[in-house]
Amino acid sequence: MHNSIVAVKPFNHPKFFQNGLFNTANDPKLRIFITLREYLKKHGYDLVTIDMPQAIHAQALIVLDVPYPWDLVSWFYIFRNIHHSILFHWEPPIINPFNYMKAIMPIFRCIYTSNDMLVDGNKFKKFYYPKTDTGFIRKKIPFAKKKLVTMVASNLSVFLPFQLLARSSELYSTRQKIVAFFDRYAPREFDLYGRGWNKPARFSIRDRLIGFRSYVTYRGACKDQFKVLSRYRFGICLENTDAPGYLCEKMFDCFKAGSVPVYLGAINIADIVPKNCFIDMRDFRTNGDLLAFLRLIDETTYDAYLTNIRQFLRKSETKMRWFEYGFAKLVLGAVRAIDV
Repeated sequence: MHNSIVAVKPFNHPKFFQNGLFNTANDPKLRIFITLREYLKKHGYDLVTIDMPQAIHAQALIVLDVPYPWDLVSWFYIFRNIHHSILFHWEPPIINPFNYMKAIMPIFRCIYTSNDMLVDGNKFKKFYYPKTDTGFIRKKIPFAKKKLVTMVASNLSVFLPFQLLARSSELYSTRQKIVAFFDRYAPREFDLYGRGWNKPARFSIRDRLIGFRSYVTYRGACKDQFKVLSRYRFGICLENTDAPGYLCEKMFDCFKAGSVPVYLGAINIADIVPKNCFIDMRDFRTNGDLLAFLRLIDETTYDAYLTNIRQFLRKSETKMRWFEYGFAKLVLGAVRAIDV
């Protein structure tokens, strides 16, 4: 007996088509979809991207973000599977506002979203942005040997038309202001890693008109963010947006590395992750207040944060909500509900 076919519309980039979604050479985080593919296969489903020949026989279609309006090929596949398609809101409104347009929602049988304002338990179901099971740093670096703080992030800016369409605020500009502050006032305690900090940010009108700022703390891109983060007491984590419920990999990268996150993002973060596992930037009036707080944290207080993080990660609920096998189980349930 042959397995049933499940098709997936991958992320909005050509490299993810032709089954590129299952190739970690394109992105190490794609391990999530390799695990998903293996899990579905064990339960009688073969997962392929929508442009593979087998996709014409698909019993269900998984859509990872609504295609942009000009991606006519992807729209063709979606309308061909209009009665058995499932949408996952992978990107927040500031990145893909088309995900959240009401006119598009009737196309899908079910929508999985991280946005807590949309979840109704019926059409809209809760979805936790999945993390890989890899990257955990087991070797503990002593408190005294860790540098104070780092940020590992790309220097990006929002595409203005998308910002006008989105209902949530962007945090790219806030990220740049925080980097500028620590670069100026804590150059010996702060290091900056990531792509794009040595050139104008994409879509940034300001950078292109008046020039971009160079940073003395910039250390270039890093091949292994977990090893980098493990050398610092704190990792500054800013989401792309403050959309409620949206929590990508940044905080969990710090958790895996044994670095305490300094977080700004989802407005309801304290309802998602225990408050004693991170430092909330909203608790501080200024960046100066935040820096002073970080400098004052002693080893005992710091180790308490790390203990709380380990306890949170060990919980079965955390593993099922936030990591790859929990995501695979959720997708299987969604596919079975469609394939009836």
